[in-house]
Amino acid sequence: MKTILPLLAGLLLAAAPLHASVRASDHPGSLAILLGLDSVRAELAISKSQAAKLDALRTEYRNEARSIVESSGTTKDSKSEAASALEKITAQSNSDALKVLTPAQAAKLRTIEHRVLGPSLLVSPSVQKQLGLSKEQSASIERIRQNGLLKVSQINHEFEEAKITQAQRIDALRSNRLKVAKGMASVLTPAQAQTLSTLAGSPIKGN
Repeated sequence: MKTILPLLAGLLLAAAPLHASVRASDHPGSLAILLGLDSVRAELAISKSQAAKLDALRTEYRNEARSIVESSGTTKDSKSEAASALEKITAQSNSDALKVLTPAQAAKLRTIEHRVLGPSLLVSPSVQKQLGLSKEQSASIERIRQNGLLKVSQINHEFEEAKITQAQRIDALRSNRLKVAKGMASVLTPAQAQTLSTLAGSPIKGN
């Protein structure tokens, strides 16, 4: 049975890309899931009314994502369609989640995203612009991202074919994520790497 996979670094427990056609995004993962973490809510001083709205969004997103993943076929076209559908609901859910926050909370959430994703957030067009990446650097990051997504597809396929266990899949996905992040970081100049580091601020306390 197909299950929901991590999209953001293990903390987010959102859905993983189903196919390498998924486009780069400013928020490559579910913000509703990230905003479900107690440590994140504490740092953002989320109110009870905000928490209730975010809980509803998180439940809705998880249900929709699970439905898409579980009903996706095994062909290239069906996986591409599922990936597009997942991308669409993630974008809408993220937009709805941000509307729940105040401008100050949204800005602080972006800092938290940097801490969680690290160099993986280099896929974000706005981050690339902020760091002043050249066209060549952006192209290199995109190639690394696409290769990483292809590896995710391969890992998921091996799991679906019962060639690896769930634990092995999680380990493989984690290793792939770290490899992709390291590759993206290597594209930066020392000055760009320092700027990226400052965007993360101080580490959040454990959940």
